[in-house]
Amino acid sequence: MKQNLRTFLKQLDDNCPDQIAHVNKEVDPKYEIASLVRAHQDEGQRGRHVANYPLIHVERGNVKGYPEWEVVTNVLATRQRLAEALQTTPDNLLWKYLERRENLLDYNVVSKGAVQEVVKTGKDVDLSTLPLLTHTPEEPAPFIDAEVFVVWDSENERHNCGIYRMMKKDKNKTGLFLARGTHAYSILSQAEARDEPLPFAAYVGHHPAAIMGCQVHTVEDEYKAIGGVLGEPMDLVKCKTNDLLVPADAELVVEGVIQPHVREKEGPFCEFTYLLGKERESPVAEVTAITHRKDPIYYDVYNPYIDHLMHGALPMETDVYRKAKDAVSQVMDVHLPPECSKFVAIVQVRNEYPGVGKQAAIAASSGKYFMKYVVVVDEEQNPYDMHDIWWAMAMKCRPDRDINFIKDAYIECLDPIGTDGRGWPYTGGGVDTRVFIDATKPLDVDYPPHCEPPKEIWENMDLDEYIRGRKSS
Repeated sequence: MKQNLRTFLKQLDDNCPDQIAHVNKEVDPKYEIASLVRAHQDEGQRGRHVANYPLIHVERGNVKGYPEWEVVTNVLATRQRLAEALQTTPDNLLWKYLERRENLLDYNVVSKGAVQEVVKTGKDVDLSTLPLLTHTPEEPAPFIDAEVFVVWDSENERHNCGIYRMMKKDKNKTGLFLARGTHAYSILSQAEARDEPLPFAAYVGHHPAAIMGCQVHTVEDEYKAIGGVLGEPMDLVKCKTNDLLVPADAELVVEGVIQPHVREKEGPFCEFTYLLGKERESPVAEVTAITHRKDPIYYDVYNPYIDHLMHGALPMETDVYRKAKDAVSQVMDVHLPPECSKFVAIVQVRNEYPGVGKQAAIAASSGKYFMKYVVVVDEEQNPYDMHDIWWAMAMKCRPDRDINFIKDAYIECLDPIGTDGRGWPYTGGGVDTRVFIDATKPLDVDYPPHCEPPKEIWENMDLDEYIRGRKSS
């Protein structure tokens, strides 16, 4: 059986049911579903529940105003679910993703697919028939924010796929935010230089690995990369109103065209920084068709939250790791803590010679322009344990020698203080200072050994046997 969103939901129910929360009470797509995610976030941060940040599955008949739809959100908010998506363990995520992203798989073109069981074109096109979520009061309209946006790269003759938000403007029109530096932005710019419209397709609701796969940078058709990360070739079907191909077993597809040189106000939007992004002049997407399954599931990402960050964290960690590893063979692992909105990278190295930490920091910072802080630690530190990282910074870093700066470096355009000096909302991809922190053990001085009880005693202790009234979670 081909992998898709439904097989993933069943996999969670079978393998780790504590990772999924089924909602059987009517909830409103305006604020209320997002509030379910926020409430779980609060509960998890207060330590009140061991299985915090579950996938939220609003069952059919419980989405207010949309009785035929189901909604899923918070899909990838834990590393356990990232691991389930790649059929591995949390400890092996980086290596499994590296393995799969290198294994490009050609796609199959099929004549029909479940995603086209219902077809709406012409006057029947109406985005109001979709259960688009509104997450926060600051957002002026609901957004489609978990779609994979597909355009044809005519220069290189390949499909280009990425995640770009779409703000509902009318029954058949959305705003479209394409960040500078993305392939889609370049492809649209080339079409506008020719005064040509650019057809698009946006598919919503597929296996999470297919969403991670669309973020692989490759010169090949990006459906091949998606198939590689998914672990099997994609089955694609031709759109109804243009020649693009879309996954046959997706839940929903929005087809349309971007007219050249048309810009309208889009946003504001609550970003992965947990802060409000500014209103922008953005391209406009005209919708020509909506197709979906007869019993559809709508896939959403709660944007100002860890779920949004985790959708892109593993692909970005992989890019940074490859860049750093190519330059410094002692690099062992890379982690971008989601709590830091991709602006902090933890790099683990084998501390084999003086200066390796600083060299690794420089190499890692060239992997992506997001990171303002790069912290390098020894192999004895766990890059996924922030308590361990803080300890290393406190006990191994000599600030006058081990903290270095690069001023006026380009920074991600959504950095709230990376501006031209005027502050928010004039953020537009300005410059900021990058900080390199070498928190590896100094090799030019004697350093005391780490001490703790014998590992063979405490590592296998069953605390339920020692502590009265304690019960395993």
